[in-house]
Amino acid sequence: MKNGDLLLNKYIVIKLIAQRDFTNLYLIEYKKKKYILKEYKARINSKDYENLVYNNFSCEYEHLTKFSSKNIVKIEKKLEINGINYLVLEYCKGTTLKEFILTNDLSVTEILNIFINILIAVKEIHKNSIVHMDIKATNIIINMNFEIKIIDFDSAISIKQNNKLIIKITDGYSAPELYSTKIAIDERADIYSLFSLLYFMLYKQVPMSIINRFYYPELLFDNIINIEVKNLIKKGLSFDRENRFKNIDEILEKLLLKNCY
Repeated sequence: MKNGDLLLNKYIVIKLIAQRDFTNLYLIEYKKKKYILKEYKARINSKDYENLVYNNFSCEYEHLTKFSSKNIVKIEKKLEINGINYLVLEYCKGTTLKEFILTNDLSVTEILNIFINILIAVKEIHKNSIVHMDIKATNIIINMNFEIKIIDFDSAISIKQNNKLIIKITDGYSAPELYSTKIAIDERADIYSLFSLLYFMLYKQVPMSIINRFYYPELLFDNIINIEVKNLIKKGLSFDRENRFKNIDEILEKLLLKNCY
């Protein structure tokens, strides 16, 4: 697909944004409004691989249709063009949370307020029995008003089905149980990733990968945060998921009732 191409006599391709294992992302325009076009394209000529790509497409579409939160990217429609599947997604103005954190010096209070908005959005995801599976700073868009959008649901799974054939691992963010094929995944995998995200927001670096944490289990902190926040992060990043928070409400209760600010 080239810049300037016209799809279905309505969508104008502006530019390619990113290429991934299963998808290409394009910025497109229709009636002077911008959207993101997510193209699901098998890069290997294999029926199994094609089925895997189609499964990712179908799951992401199904998941996104369940959400109403303003803090989760909205789906506009799905398309099929010449046998290739596409999602037309809301264009989220702003930058990635990673870039925002690395280029701004925020107070702990500002960071915790952003984090609470992220928690509220993830709560809706979990309410629909879905685990995002890839929560990280590059999968959150934020604008200058500190408004956030969670994006990129192509790794998400249904808790009821646990139907993901391939699990994406991101060092520093992925929970220990994602490294095993024998453990059924639930919301606590996202909770681990959320506290890795909070750690990154506070210190501009992610915690060590799971493998490294086996050898150096102690998390490193400095005095920019109080003991309450440190204890929250330690609990959220527990190796044993039985020791983590059970759900988002439990985290929100601790953040709002404890002296975390």
